[in-house]
Parts: sequence; structure tokens; C-alpha cells
Amino acid sequence: MIRFAFLSFIALVVWISGHNASAQQTNPKKRRSPVGLATYKNGDFYAKVTYGRPYMKYQASYPFGYNVPWRKIWRTGDDDATEVTITKDVTINDNLLKAGTYALFTIPDTAEWTIIFNKEPGQWGLYNYNPAKDAFRTKVPVYKAPGQFREFTIFLQGTPKGADIFLIWDKTSIRIPMVIREEEN
Repeated sequence: MIRFAFLSFIALVVWISGHNASAQQTNPKKRRSPVGLATYKNGDFYAKVTYGRPYMKYQASYPFGYNVPWRKIWRTGDDDATEVTITKDVTINDNLLKAGTYALFTIPDTAEWTIIFNKEPGQWGLYNYNPAKDAFRTKVPVYKAPGQFREFTIFLQGTPKGADIFLIWDKTSIRIPMVIREEEN
């Protein structure tokens, strides 16, 4: 009786494990990097960034200019294109970004980066990137990071008028300022 119960339990665990694995794996491509998640909530404003977290294999490996070429479009992470979700309209450098989910692409350069919000979320890498679906492009300056970050990291930090998205890797830091738009009556 105990053996039958044990075997039934094992069969149930195997079935549940297989069922969950197939339900969670919607993209059949193998991931090279762990998935990162950054969130920020203040009142009825919520922002979320989902991204792949590539890492430097060696302390002296330089991700920008080598693994991530200068002046070429990047999916801003690894595997799936990075996605940004916001629940309220914001402005970024005087550009309106309506509430919703966007793919975030960037064009890294030594002094400033081009930030691209694309209206088509759910993309894998750059394979189906269509510039005609860009909400807008804007430029932001490059800052020196406070130390070396061997794993690509995105975080959100609240500000008096909204939140900033920070991208940081190696010794490079980028800040994307989001200002919440006041609702018009």
C-alpha cells in the first residue's frame, strides 16, 4: 500500500512538472541569459521592465564596442527584446509615451545612446524589428557607473515627477527619465 501511494505520488509530481514546463516555455529558443525584472509602483503608476541579463565572462572583457557594437541597434539585453510596461502616459525628453507595453531597443555610443521605444512587444532579439513601428527615438547621455557591473542590470528609481530607468553594465550607466503626464480634465 505504501509503495503504491509512493509511486502514485511520484507519477503525479512528474506529470505536474512536465505540464508546468511545457506551459511556461512559450518560446522554443534556448535562453543564454537569466531573465531580469525591474518594477516600480507609486500610487496608480506602475512600471515594469523585463529583460535578458547577459554577463561578462572575464573582468577585462569589454561588452560595449565588442559584444555589443558601437552605433548599431541592440535589443538592450539578451534573448527576447527588452520590454517596458507603464500604466500611465509619460514623457521622455519631451516625447509622449502612452501607457502600454513596448520593446526597448538602444543604439550604444561612447558619449550618448539612442533610446528606441517600439510599439511591437513580444519580439525575439532583432529578427523582426521594424523601425516603422517605433513610437519614438531619443538620445540620452552616458555616465560612468559607480564601479564595475559584470552582469547587465536594469532598475527603476522613483523621482518627484515619475521614475527613471537605469541601464548599467561594466562601467557604463544610462538614465532614461520618465515624467508622468498629468491627466487633463
